Amino acid sequence: VWHGVLGFELARPDTPQTLAGWHVIEQAPNRLVLDVDGRLMAGRMVFETAPGEATWTTMVRYHNVFGRAVWQVAANLHRALVPRSLSDVSRALHRRAAQPADSHQ
Repeated sequence: VWHGVLGFELARPDTPQTLAGWHVIEQAPNRLVLDVDGRLMAGRMVFETAPGEATWTTMVRYHNVFGRAVWQVAANLHRALVPRSLSDVSRALHRRAAQPADSHQ
């Protein structure tokens, strides 16, 4: 979807400082920022965690009107999937917080 539909130029899987083809532009214990460019638009995703919560921010910058039209359709799917993904992350964080400190790996 990222390449075929949204037109992002993803990095090869073995490229250093990338995740799922996106360039890692910031990585800290509680923050990850991914960036990608493409023929239709540029994208940035910011993931942040705090005790018991996670935030996922998606930003796009259109290169042309076609990019805007494509994102308007894709955004509906994105908005449906993100809350479900965040719920999964939240549950995982709660489970991890409930484990004894020496069992975290």
